Amino acid sequence: MSKQFLTVLSMSLSASWLIALVLVLRLFLGRAPRWAGLLLWGMVAARLLCPVFPASPLSLIPSSVEEGRLVSQWTDGYAGDIQIYHDNLEAFDAAVASGAEVVTTPEGGRYAVTGGSGRGAPPTVADRVVPVLSAVWAAGTAVLALHALLSWRRLRRELSAAVRYRDNIFQSERVLSPFVFGLFRPKIYLPFHLSRQELAYVVAHERSHLAYGDPWWKLLGFAVLAIHWFNPLVWLAYGLLCRDIELACDQRVIRELDDAQRADYSQALVACSVGRPRLSACPLAFGEAGVKERVRCIARYKKPSRLSAAAAGLVCVLTALCFLTSPTQAQPPSPFGADYMAGATVYSGTGSPSDAGAQELLHCRLSQERHLLILQDTASGNWLDAGALEEVTLTKDNFDAYFYADDGFEGSSAAALRRRNARAWRVLLSPEAYQSEFYYLLQQQDGSLYLASGLYDVAEADDPDSDDSVIREVFLLEPLLTQSTPLVWFDYPDGQALPWDGRREINLDAFPGVTFRWSPEKVEAVTDTGILPLYTGMPIWNVFFTDLTGDGLPELCSTLSISSGVANTCVMVYDYANGASYALQDPMQHDYSLSLQDGRLVVTKRRCADGQVVQTAYLAYVQNTVSLIPTDPAGASPEPLQSQPS
Repeated sequence: MSKQFLTVLSMSLSASWLIALVLVLRLFLGRAPRWAGLLLWGMVAARLLCPVFPASPLSLIPSSVEEGRLVSQWTDGYAGDIQIYHDNLEAFDAAVASGAEVVTTPEGGRYAVTGGSGRGAPPTVADRVVPVLSAVWAAGTAVLALHALLSWRRLRRELSAAVRYRDNIFQSERVLSPFVFGLFRPKIYLPFHLSRQELAYVVAHERSHLAYGDPWWKLLGFAVLAIHWFNPLVWLAYGLLCRDIELACDQRVIRELDDAQRADYSQALVACSVGRPRLSACPLAFGEAGVKERVRCIARYKKPSRLSAAAAGLVCVLTALCFLTSPTQAQPPSPFGADYMAGATVYSGTGSPSDAGAQELLHCRLSQERHLLILQDTASGNWLDAGALEEVTLTKDNFDAYFYADDGFEGSSAAALRRRNARAWRVLLSPEAYQSEFYYLLQQQDGSLYLASGLYDVAEADDPDSDDSVIREVFLLEPLLTQSTPLVWFDYPDGQALPWDGRREINLDAFPGVTFRWSPEKVEAVTDTGILPLYTGMPIWNVFFTDLTGDGLPELCSTLSISSGVANTCVMVYDYANGASYALQDPMQHDYSLSLQDGRLVVTKRRCADGQVVQTAYLAYVQNTVSLIPTDPAGASPEPLQSQPS
């Protein structure tokens, strides 16, 4: 019942935007054909009854409402008192063991949320409030339906003594105002006090109701009201629908009458308004709508021009395009064609590696062909091609249920991760086996990426009740290749034309008031307050400026030679904005040199003994250090650079 109530609530919120628009449009459609107003109310009914609409860039329904995020944010909220324990507190482990919800912050921190007692999962709106509201909603719908049924039976009993006037027209002394009663064999009921002339107009009006199926439309409107009775805008819409049905019926009748006949029609309308019909769920009464408004509309009636009819039609078409469609989801950029590092461990289930061990999954690559490549062995540089990722839809059965019940991530934590997800892909390493290692790639609506790994129960894939699939770990993925387009200050490969007694200077907009100065043996920063040495070498072969750290400011990246009896080359990265330096060096064993290839900085690693190239890798900054990312999955493993204080 809760699921149905939340669906109805979401539809009611979406339809409220359209109801508000129709209320405004009614003020400007006074001269337009009345069918336009009825068509707009029909769109409102469609919005209130249909949970899914085609996507369109023209949709004006807020995406947070249409996609249910507004409702889910409300239901995910906590109800009642809660306690929060950060992971640096001793009570954190005890809270997790008791079933607390574990939340991972964007910075990688964690905290546990429990109920007010300090134990167990925290109560949420979905757990405590929604079931109560669902019961109230169902009871209200049942009361309105019962009221309609009892009203229909009572009215039918009271009309049993009516006498036939002719055809399907009956008269009764209990009838104070004309109306139609019945759906499959509808009858027109009239009072006895009408004159012959008034009788003719009344019959014409009621027959027009029957010809256009108005009793059915009013019944549909009442059914919608019974479902969305908690929304005051729906009550207002239902009342205006009944009135617009009467006005449209009046317009259909009087368009064939002259001025004198319209005056007589108005007089008949006033004569019928002396009493009120006995209302039920479905009858439409001649005097049911506001008599003053109807008489005023009849007095001002002019046959709608083709231009006004076309304008009304255009308004209806535009309204349908903007409000009978769903907003197109702004898909986050494609995650493929890039490398990622395993960042914070969001979840680690029973029997899984610890957080420290999990970080051995140094990085993975998502190829343009949607293959998942994982660097498993940092020592040998072995890569695992897990296979092609296939897009899937996450559900409770194929996601939430895969988490261990005693690890603090079941229920609302898994559901929140699923609801925030925009797209998901899955790959099975052994799809033909009884069980298979598998990976989920989860792309959230904000663009963040998660990689979940676990064991998939292939044999029970179609039976959620017997499915033993389990998710063991969930990692946050951080992009690896963060370097901006490098700026080449100078580059003297192999000493070509290097001015051994020269000097270079450069100013960058990123660092106003700073002049960077190079000579073969040093790089320094010159400011009004003095000269700051940055790093030394003999010589410094090149300097590139690029933003590796992602702070928007470039770092200085160089190849330089050092000597302690035997000359070696190394790579130096200097973060001037933060005063930090990073060096890649392996004296007597390997030389490292930096070059620009295809718009990226590439490090070449050679053996000192014979100059043989060992590795060619991109330069990147990950987890507060500089790393090498192989340009080819068949290459060697990433190798961290050593951080040094400036």
